[in-house]
This record gives sequence, C-alpha cells and structure tokens, in this order.
Amino acid sequence: LGGGELDRQLSYWRQQLAGANTQLELPSDRPRPRRPSYRGASVAFTLGAELSEPLGRLCRRHGATEFMVFLALYSALLARWSGQDELTIGSPIANRSRPELEGLIGFFVNTLVLRCDHSGGPSLDRALERIAPLALDAYAHQDLPFERLVEELEPDRALNRTPLFQAMLVLQNAPARQVQLPGVFPGVFLDVLQTEGTTAKFDLLLTLVPSDTDWVPEEGGAPSRWTGEFEYSRDLFDPTTVQRWVEGWQRLVAAALAEPALPLGRHSLLSAAQRHQLLHAFNDTAADPGADPGAGPSGQPAHLRFAAATVEQGDRVAVAGEGWSLTYAALDRRSGQLATALRELGVGRETRVALGLARSAEMMIAVLGVLKAGAAYMPLDPSLPKDRLAFMMDDAQVAVVLSDRATVDALPVGEVTLLLLDAEAERLAALAPSGPVATSRLGMANLLYTSGSTGKPKGVAMNHRALATPLAPGAARRSSPPSRSTSPSRRSSPPGARWAPSS
Repeated sequence: LGGGELDRQLSYWRQQLAGANTQLELPSDRPRPRRPSYRGASVAFTLGAELSEPLGRLCRRHGATEFMVFLALYSALLARWSGQDELTIGSPIANRSRPELEGLIGFFVNTLVLRCDHSGGPSLDRALERIAPLALDAYAHQDLPFERLVEELEPDRALNRTPLFQAMLVLQNAPARQVQLPGVFPGVFLDVLQTEGTTAKFDLLLTLVPSDTDWVPEEGGAPSRWTGEFEYSRDLFDPTTVQRWVEGWQRLVAAALAEPALPLGRHSLLSAAQRHQLLHAFNDTAADPGADPGAGPSGQPAHLRFAAATVEQGDRVAVAGEGWSLTYAALDRRSGQLATALRELGVGRETRVALGLARSAEMMIAVLGVLKAGAAYMPLDPSLPKDRLAFMMDDAQVAVVLSDRATVDALPVGEVTLLLLDAEAERLAALAPSGPVATSRLGMANLLYTSGSTGKPKGVAMNHRALATPLAPGAARRSSPPSRSTSPSRRSSPPGARWAPSS
C-alpha cells in the first residue's frame, strides 16, 4: 500500500460507498437489542444438480462467475425482504492476487463491501449487468484492510450493528476436502468435520459450497450441485422464519435461472400451500357484508367496550409488566382522570394527542385516556430522529403531547402543550374521572406513520370501527382491506380506515 496505492484505493471506496444506506432493515421477530448476545443458529439447504446447466449457461453469456450470480440473487432476496432498493453486503476475499502468495501459509483474507442496486425492479440479466462490474472493481481494490476502511469512512457506530453491512455472502470454493498427511503418517487422511455453529457473526450470513456429483459440466461451466446454510442471529429471528426464507431462496434461485429475463420481483417466494394460507386462511372475509359492524357490544368503540368490561371484572388484572400491574378498575379510574385533564386543555373529538412514552402502565393509561376524551392518539418512538418526529407532529397537527421526565428530552416539543404524567401524578390523582365520550364509529381513533422509506412519512388514520374489529368475537377469522395512507393535514375529515391493527 505504498507509493500512493493506499490513497488510490481509499479514494475508490470513499466514492463507491458515498451516501450508501449501510443499515439493512430485515423484518425481525424481535426488536434489535441494544447489546447483541451473538447467539446464533443455522439452517442448511441444497440446490439441485438441475440448476447447474442454466447457471453455467448464464455465466458464460454474461462473462460472469457463479459468485456474481449468487450475489445478484441474494441481494435481490434481501431487497424484497427489507423493501430497500439499495443495500450493502459483505463478502470475504482470499486476497492472494499474486502467484507467489498462493503457496504461503497465513491468513490473508480481507472483507469487501458490495453496494447492490435493485432500483427499477431488474431481471436477473439486468442485475448481473450491474453486479459484474461492481464485483470486478471491488476485486481490483481488495488490498485495503476492512478495519482501515471503517476507520477512514467513520460511519455511525452502534454496539448492536456491524459497521457498513449486516448481511454477508460467502462462496467457499477452495479445493481439497481431504488431506493426506505425508512422511511419518502414511495412509492417514484428514477430513473436514462439519459442526453446527452457535454464534452469529452478522444478522444473516449465506454460505455456499460446491459439491461434486456424477454430472460433469462443460468446460467453464458451473459445479453440478451446491450446498449451503443461512447463519442467523437468534436475537432477531426465529428458526421458523429463517426456514421460510430458505425455502423462498431456493424458489427464487430456481425460478430466476429458468427465466432470467423476468423481473426478479415477479418470481414468487411462496409455495402453493403458503400462498393459499396467506390469501385464503389468513384472509377469510366470509363475514356478512350487509351486517352493521357497529351493532351490538362487539361493534362498540374500544374504550366503551373496556368500560363495559370494567363493570364485570373490575378487580381482575387488566395489564401487567415487570414489577407492576393494574386492575380494570384502576386503569379505568386513572384513564378517566387523564381524560378530565385533557378536556381541561381543550382536547375534544378527533384532536390529535401524541404519546411520547415507553411501553408501560402510563402508555396504557394514556391510550385509554385519549380515547375517553374523544381524541385520537399518535404514538411517537423516542429513538427516532427529532426532525422526523417534528415533521410527524406538524403534519398531524398535534395539540398535546403526553410524556414523562425520562423521555421528554428526546421529543421536539416546541410550542405544543406538554403534559408529563409522572410530574403531574399527584394533580391527576386528585381529579374526578370522566366517563368516555360517545364517539362515532367512523371517527379517528389513532394515527400511525409509515417508515418514509419511499419519501416523507405518511399518516395512516384508523377509525373506531377498525380499532374495535380485532376485539369482536371471531375477529381472528376476518380481515378488512387496508386504508390509503393519507396525510391528515391535507384532509378536512379523517379517512374511513378499515384495516385491523397488529397486536
């Protein structure tokens, strides 16, 4: 790296990764912990010999390697899972680019960061046209140590994310699975012993290994069969989730190699059984469309149903957490006192009240208190950037923010009326509880914002009928069509959202 070579390679990687989104947001089964445990597991799979011929044919047509094809397919799969058109993937490289290095004993392996672009929904053919030159350029600049690259780029660092990428692709095509010991150990051979890993180096790591079979490819063709595994973080993913992803990966590889000109997003990742489950078992809409969803107790707004339940089971625990619990009666009383305080602040029907609180007893009290006051609640995640939260609050025309002393500093309160539930606890406890306001089934109950990955976040309003639907008998067998994402500041009345909230 002397004679200006360090500067040349640094300049390449700075340009290549400038403005790159280096955080991969896969749909996880659990929130990402602040400190990873590095507990991991793996799911093994095979790719059949029937794929070798189309794989070799595709490589020859594009002048590409098997690694480039698998990188295009793996990045396409991650793009579909995450909803990100652009992402970064790590990959190790032997870093023995000179013949005189090949016989040396030592660990020369380096890590490359490959920035993959799937904007526009490319086919496998088009994706390879992007991936092949990307990989070749990365190989030509493979000498810069990865740790030096991180040091130079200074990306945002966090203990719970590996820098620059969180998914890796490894193609292990080193020859010689069996080694014979020479000299004093004639007839003694060494074999590779496969063991199950229990640690996770990244969120997701795909390893592919070519396996020998009786089928002999044409010269320059691909190996006849591949085995592999997905190593995953148990902090984030369940085994059933990764097994489903593995099956989707196998289908994508087979379908894309069979029809490389078809957009990768058009290939189904679902089996026939999974597709039937998703479209029919999970989407049973056999409920009588002529029935009034607001008729009877099952159609009442959620806070009115809670009030009715309190009469019947006031002494039973309604909500509990670590070291605390609230009965129905206590939750009803405290949320009624909060509703009184909100009305004193001028909160009324469909006023937007933001909740900047952790998941706690206070959060449950706040949700019910806002609904009892006839208003609509909008949860705020204190971990989000303040400028995003400020945009959401301004766009939603928030009138009041409910928070506590531990969280309020993370919120862009500005000139909005602020009520700290812990600081005002004694005053709130002295208020007379208010009963719930009679609310229209089509009135706004809450307001959620999209991730904003395709532009600015958009507000999605849910009405009281939709919020009450999951509480109705048989709701697990019914679903309703989603509402349109609508910015509330651009409508004079809330949209009639009819989708059911997640638990």
